[in-house]
Amino acid sequence: MWLVGALVGLNYLRLAWTVDVNGLSVMTGRLPYWDFTNLWGGGRIALEGHVGQLSDLESYRPALRALLSPWLLDQEWS
Repeated sequence: MWLVGALVGLNYLRLAWTVDVNGLSVMTGRLPYWDFTNLWGGGRIALEGHVGQLSDLESYRPALRALLSPWLLDQEWS
């Protein structure tokens, strides 16, 4: 039974991370992201010397979209 569960989970991940030409998930129609966008994007923003943007939503969100994708949904630094 665990094999069936593992296969279902692996298939879900495969579908979620299969992207179309715009980089959107074919399963959800959205960017395949979770905490990655905040961890990687926030780290890049900080390394570029813009630590203040992490706590300012009006500048953080556009900076994150510029790094990753214009279709990124609103996010906050966690």
